[in-house]
Amino acid sequence: MQHSLRKAIQRNKKSAETFYNLGIAQRKLKQNAMAVSAYKEAIRLNPSMAEAYQNLGNTYVEMGNLQMAIV
Repeated sequence: MQHSLRKAIQRNKKSAETFYNLGIAQRKLKQNAMAVSAYKEAIRLNPSMAEAYQNLGNTYVEMGNLQMAIV
């Protein structure tokens, strides 16, 4: 799945939804640092994407970084 999402990103680098979905996949694979980057890119592309903010915060909590989770 992650490979398919990377291909989709190569086709359209401005899709917040694709970066968001990549973050979900990476988080499930315990690739939290990569998931953080994907969520941040989704937020950069679509600042009103509430679910990306929520998952970013939850990922920071899982990483034990409570300070970043509340920012």
